[in-house]
Amino acid sequence: MTRTARRSIPLIVAAFCLVTSACVVTSVSPREAFLRAHPSERSKFVGLWEVSPEALRDAAKERVSLSTTLVTSLQRDFGHYPDLKDRLERFKASLEKTLRAETELVEKMLKQAAFDTKRDTLFSYERQDGLRYEFGWLVIRGNQIRVKQELGSYETLLPK
Repeated sequence: MTRTARRSIPLIVAAFCLVTSACVVTSVSPREAFLRAHPSERSKFVGLWEVSPEALRDAAKERVSLSTTLVTSLQRDFGHYPDLKDRLERFKASLEKTLRAETELVEKMLKQAAFDTKRDTLFSYERQDGLRYEFGWLVIRGNQIRVKQELGSYETLLPK
């Protein structure tokens, strides 16, 4: 190998590295892809968080579990008061009913969207448009909203 050829090898390797590193593709999160596809909506979202169906189910169970534990403790400590004991039993039944209703709502929404874990993304959102503030869940596929499950809304005093 000639002296010139030996000197040019590092230059060729450096040029190759420079060219290949410039071709790096950055991936965009589903959240950012959705917001880029709908730029006029970006400022209206107060929060947009990617969640999984399992996380929604687990969060509901956790909320009910904590409350049920508190009720059980109160029943144990103050069970000698019949009126309080009765009210706590009704409250505990109400918590279990709420858990069933929330779980059914999640399942209904996912069924309505024919939720596909490979193609769809589930978001929890908060959105404000003028004085109207709303929150709920979105199922998105290909930057399009497939299902919007509004959990609640109210009118604010100040526009965003």
